[in-house]
Amino acid sequence: MNYKTVIYTIGQILKMVACLMALPLLTALICGETSARSIMSFVVPMLVGLGAGFVLTRSRPVEMSFYAREGFLIVGFSWIVISLLGALPFAIGTFGDERFADLSFMDWLFESVSGFTTTGTTILHQTAAGHQIDIMYACGYRGLLLWRSLTHWIGGMGVLVFVLAVLPSASGASGIFLMQAESTGPTVGKLVSRMSSTARLLYIIYTVMTIVEIALLSIAGFFDGGMNFFQAVVLSFGTAGTGGFAATSGSVGDFGIYVQVVVGIFMFLFGINFNLYYLLFIGKAKDLLKNEELRVYVGCLVAGIIITTVNLRVGMGEVAEYSNFWSALGVASFTAVSLMTSTGYATADFSSWPVLSHGILLLLMFIGACAGSTGGGFKCSRFLILVKCAIMRCRKLLNPRAVYSVKIDGKRLDDEVASGVTGYFTVYVLILLFSVLLVCIDVGALGDNPLVTSFSSVLTTLNNIGPGMTPIVGPSGSFFAFAPATKLLFCLLMLFGRLEIYPILMLFTPRTYTRTA
Repeated sequence: MNYKTVIYTIGQILKMVACLMALPLLTALICGETSARSIMSFVVPMLVGLGAGFVLTRSRPVEMSFYAREGFLIVGFSWIVISLLGALPFAIGTFGDERFADLSFMDWLFESVSGFTTTGTTILHQTAAGHQIDIMYACGYRGLLLWRSLTHWIGGMGVLVFVLAVLPSASGASGIFLMQAESTGPTVGKLVSRMSSTARLLYIIYTVMTIVEIALLSIAGFFDGGMNFFQAVVLSFGTAGTGGFAATSGSVGDFGIYVQVVVGIFMFLFGINFNLYYLLFIGKAKDLLKNEELRVYVGCLVAGIIITTVNLRVGMGEVAEYSNFWSALGVASFTAVSLMTSTGYATADFSSWPVLSHGILLLLMFIGACAGSTGGGFKCSRFLILVKCAIMRCRKLLNPRAVYSVKIDGKRLDDEVASGVTGYFTVYVLILLFSVLLVCIDVGALGDNPLVTSFSSVLTTLNNIGPGMTPIVGPSGSFFAFAPATKLLFCLLMLFGRLEIYPILMLFTPRTYTRTA
């Protein structure tokens, strides 16, 4: 175990996150937020991050190479540390403001973890003074709102991927272990020969797509009075990271059809494996069209949209919003894309929809986006592998002597990958069910439909979705009412979901810290 390299890399990450706080600090100053509290809300965390980072990196290890165990430790501890650091601006910036007096550091830690893991669940809620998100937007907290949304953008592609892209010292041969520990999906590989070049290429694609969306949303400011450049940046960061934080409590529903279409399209695009964009860039569009995971992604979305639209028209046709087929189709499409990509933006309160629609949306939440995207969920690739393995097992039972193999994109899938997916599914289900039981203990926060509230709240945090299926945790709700211990559990689940269980699970395994495997 190369502990010196683990400590050194975590120090580099702390310095990087601290430097990124300069952007919301600059935004606060531009917006006229010049009070001592506003400035110190970023200066203090920056000093803490930089100070701790310089202490941890005061001497560079002679041997920087490491393997899978070190990769898991670096990723697991890094995300916990940056979540703690990311909560400081909120806690300091709102300290002494009576409108946020009911929020503790545990609440702000929840908000920070939700941001970095791109979950988008929130503890900000309706108070006598108004909704706390709207208060932040209207009353001098735009720097904090930008930081809240920026955590989505940082966490979307991955903190360690960013380190690989900008720090040559961390991008050697061992870089593949960092990317494997942090990136989503059953397999991770290089797009080009060097890991640092691969990470840099991914971030270039990610950044360009974000800038394009900001530009398209900024155009809306000319004909949509609610949209301005700040809103465009916040929504774009939330879309790029498939996180879902917005600058107002009304989310995307506060804007017109143009904004909703642009956000919907980019949610869909950010849910696609970024490796496919590289294939498109080098002129291999045919390979992109043959990709089975992309077909599953599109197919599930189309099927979910059709069923939900019909269900809304039949079950809620008397409601003006769904009385017209095209309006029902628009709302169903946006909601399906938002939940399957784990973004969580909403244009309607789907917690009041019919049960069949809830079932379809829960299924889309479970399946999730493509591997190698910024989206959450179980991932389309894993879902496809599980289905194919089940079909192969049925065929094997009918013809025991025959030899069958699982193929993805026309290539035989390695048995180790298939075994890894089934193992991951087993651990995933066990964590899901055990967590539901733990949340059920917090009876006072579960409302009139406790089982659905507990199940959907666990599913939405474990899959990094955002809203759940009941009014308490739905798009108009908040996780504020849960007990501190339950919120801590949700934080753990969000980290499990973003890092795909094992990097966090390894932190609780004593053998991880031994010098021999």
